[in-house]
Amino acid sequence: MVDDIRKEKVIEKFLRYIAVDTTSSETSGQSPSTEKQKVLGRMLKEELSELGAEGIFYDEVYNYLYAFIPANDGGENKKTLGFISHMDTSPEASGENIRPQFV
Repeated sequence: MVDDIRKEKVIEKFLRYIAVDTTSSETSGQSPSTEKQKVLGRMLKEELSELGAEGIFYDEVYNYLYAFIPANDGGENKKTLGFISHMDTSPEASGENIRPQFV
């Protein structure tokens, strides 16, 4: 039951993230190319804070987000895992009014 609840929370978060319009602009000449991309950056910053992440750094200008999640007890000497991603999507398809579905 606990695993089912966790799975539902992960799915809920994922669907919320992909519903954010982060479509980039090829003509803006700036980075990030649209202010809409910062919506996801701020959302992720808030959620990382709620998860207990440390050293959270969010650059409002360039939409860079860094954070550190401490190891579980007993895992301090294990290898570190990093996630790197971008927060924009291609302008080839609209990111507006996305209605994600989990199938």
